[in-house]
Amino acid sequence: MKPGAVRAGLVVLATLFGLAACSDDGYQRRQGRWHHGDQPVAGADDASFRPLEHGFARDAHQGYYLGVVVAGSHGPSFEVLAVHEARDRATVWWVDTERRASEYWA
Repeated sequence: MKPGAVRAGLVVLATLFGLAACSDDGYQRRQGRWHHGDQPVAGADDASFRPLEHGFARDAHQGYYLGVVVAGSHGPSFEVLAVHEARDRATVWWVDTERRASEYWA
């Protein structure tokens, strides 16, 4: 195999692994517990916990957003609708995000 082909193959593998790492939206399982970023997901049922898209997740009991419980949500039916929206069997949940102007790039 030529050296250029090996380099190209490594770039493709690195890209694929990078995309796979991004798909969990910050959720990782460490030592049997689920974390979002550096914080454990409080109250999560680690056996049934499942990261979804856009920072949402669910377990057998409730839904989560960025590692925080969505109060009153029903986990088994919790699903993502859009970037800031999820639903369960009874409610549509909208995530209201707020940013300071200084956090935007000029």
